[in-house]
Amino acid sequence: MTSSGHFFYFASYSNNWREVRKWQQIAIGSGHYITMDWTSMVESFGRGNPDTNPKGDLAKAAFDDVRGVETCSAFVNIWHPDELGALIETGIAIREAVPVWIAAEKVEDIRYCIFWELANVELMTHDQLLARITAPRVVV
Repeated sequence: MTSSGHFFYFASYSNNWREVRKWQQIAIGSGHYITMDWTSMVESFGRGNPDTNPKGDLAKAAFDDVRGVETCSAFVNIWHPDELGALIETGIAIREAVPVWIAAEKVEDIRYCIFWELANVELMTHDQLLARITAPRVVV
């Protein structure tokens, strides 16, 4: 954390990029930083689509995502029922032992996983996430 904010990485299903961007803007507006904004790549290039992206570009995108997770001070997964890749990023964040926040409209919407039982993982509603990110002093 810097004196002015935390470094967040936001993950989700790639087709949920607009929702992620909304959350990133809330974090930035609250004085925080984003370690890797993958949403702009999805919007511009259909990122993650092997039919429209050379393998080298996809490997670089994956590396950039890993680096973004490894350098965050808190990881946020905006839950989507069709998640796949975001679960990989979530696992990296768990390994890095940073706070991992999994957020959905209702906590009951989050599909159970044994890894949610780990001490650095917290399930929350979108309202709880909003309160956490916009608090004058975010505790991670």
